[in-house]
Amino acid sequence: MVSGLMICIDYFTSIHSMLAFVLVFVFGGVTFSIYPMSLNHTCDYVDNDYIVEVTQGMMLAYGFGSAVGPVSVSLTMQYFGPNGIFYTFIVSLLLMIIFMIIRIIASDKAVGVGGGYIGSAPHVEVEQNTEHSSKE
Repeated sequence: MVSGLMICIDYFTSIHSMLAFVLVFVFGGVTFSIYPMSLNHTCDYVDNDYIVEVTQGMMLAYGFGSAVGPVSVSLTMQYFGPNGIFYTFIVSLLLMIIFMIIRIIASDKAVGVGGGYIGSAPHVEVEQNTEHSSKE
């Protein structure tokens, strides 16, 4: 949304550099927090036995994006100019939204709405030894 706003402001007005700086700062804060938030959300829904495997898969996807992202952004910027970085983010975030909608629909059909959240560690009862040892 912020990248679309940046492109609209750039096309329809002469953007003030301070406004551009603030919008790019907000854009970075919103965009680059997606990975840690999705990792946290995923770990909330995954069984404790599979957390390592799931986080490995997410790290692999993050690494793939880190390798492919700069190449795709540079090609897009070469073709569209400086706004190409925002076009790349718009396309990649739209693809992510489509993927998330498909996954939400598929998971609702598989487990039903509201299932699977692991909010905290399971409750464990601890036995207390009430007998006091006394010396006779």
